[in-house]
Amino acid sequence: MNAHALKVRLWNRLTSWKFEQCFVDRKVCTQTEDAVKRRDPGIQALARQYNILCHKMEELVRLKRAPRNAIAPQPIPLKELFDLDVDDVIWQDVGLDASGDIENPPAWLTNEDVKSGIKGILLRDRCDEELRRLKHECIALYHWLSEEWQVVNACIEAATNLGRCSDIVSV
Repeated sequence: MNAHALKVRLWNRLTSWKFEQCFVDRKVCTQTEDAVKRRDPGIQALARQYNILCHKMEELVRLKRAPRNAIAPQPIPLKELFDLDVDDVIWQDVGLDASGDIENPPAWLTNEDVKSGIKGILLRDRCDEELRRLKHECIALYHWLSEEWQVVNACIEAATNLGRCSDIVSV
């Protein structure tokens, strides 16, 4: 329960940290960044406390002093703490959710094929988004180039007509 409470506090602080990182107004950027950075050590200390509890629970499970079929939660890598990627340990409640089915954990949590499939689907979705942006950029580039081509042709025609006028004037 302590680990679950710590993880909830850590999750809340990390998400608010990420929110503040995303919406920093450039005019007050320095002050806001300083305020956000002052919170980093507290968040890291909370993560270290959580990791200590995870290691204690892992030891209890290893020594068979934990409840039957208990699963120790994974410690959070401190180097990746502020990345907040979709598949980070911070989002997984393995071993912390008392209401979960310990005997039959979900496939997205235990099956490597399902995990890699989810990551693959997310990657494909990002690729589809990028393809839509590139198509939009291609259309914009096509319109720009056609306008430039019209200007070049108009300049060539004007230069040709100007050349004819000078030939008539000199005769």
